[in-house]
Amino acid sequence: MFNELKILRNLKNENLMRLFEVFEDRNKFYIVLELLEGITLYKEIQNRRKSKELKPQQIRGIVKQILQGVDYMQSRNIMHRDIKPENILFQSKTSLDEGNSDKGLKIVDFGLATFQHEKTIIFTKCGTPGFVAPEIISYD
Repeated sequence: MFNELKILRNLKNENLMRLFEVFEDRNKFYIVLELLEGITLYKEIQNRRKSKELKPQQIRGIVKQILQGVDYMQSRNIMHRDIKPENILFQSKTSLDEGNSDKGLKIVDFGLATFQHEKTIIFTKCGTPGFVAPEIISYD
């Protein structure tokens, strides 16, 4: 948890979940995060399997926002290490059909994230099976 908070304190980007404040009392930590009311990208994709496909401009907007978030993390020497549709949330309940494809996506869940320069990286083999890069699986 402390590593995740350290990472989140270094992130201020429109495509990444924001940490606003951390409060501590004798028994608990209170973490104030950005309010995200939308569904996950995974759920949006699942919903669309039953109805209508995403349009190319919607896909382009989604991918652009994800890459902007990853690029920002890279510029801060941070590796997320668990990017998957379940860790990408829409900021609001507005659907993609209402013009939400160019803004409002946030990368969340920095529990496995680390700084690239860390000498000892906790969990060198980590991530979600099916989403992890081949070089991580074959790492010794």
